[in-house]
Amino acid sequence: MWTALEKKLSKIAQNMMLSVWLSELPETEMLLFRYIRKNIDHPKGIEMNFGDDDVLRIKDIAQKVATDARKLIQFVRFQETADGIYFAPVTPRYNVLSLIIPHFSNRYANQPWIIYDTNRNIGIFNNTESVTEVSFSPKDLSELKLGKLNDEKLSEEEALFQKMWKEYFKSITIKERINLKLQRQHMPQRYWKYLTEMQ
Repeated sequence: MWTALEKKLSKIAQNMMLSVWLSELPETEMLLFRYIRKNIDHPKGIEMNFGDDDVLRIKDIAQKVATDARKLIQFVRFQETADGIYFAPVTPRYNVLSLIIPHFSNRYANQPWIIYDTNRNIGIFNNTESVTEVSFSPKDLSELKLGKLNDEKLSEEEALFQKMWKEYFKSITIKERINLKLQRQHMPQRYWKYLTEMQ
């Protein structure tokens, strides 16, 4: 089926379908079925016919998933653990870890890191040689959902850097110019528990 779709659909349409699947929304299975059927039944396909409700919905969901992945890239904050692994818990709306792996694999190729989705209890571990999926026990997961590792799990340098970053953030803040509405607009509040300066 996928081989036939690859011949029929552009790479953009294929990526939109993947994004819709990763959204994990309850409507996705039937939506994708209708989209595939319409593209196969129509001689030229309807992949970008935004007059069709299903095509428009596919595009809307794909855009939301892409936005979630972009924001995750912006707001991931690594914490260096005592064993030298950089760890970042996250809570994306959609299942977007697979979409952000290339960015972090390229950017942090020489250091081991884990980005962990606490909503789905699954993470990506890059040990500098390969990328694998990992998961933690329910006991550890409840701690990870807090957004900050315990001090005994952090490296000594990390604890110091976090303290220095909080002090720096506090010292440059002009209290008279604080605009929480604007701050939430540029940095959604759901990411705050993972940002050192907001803890």
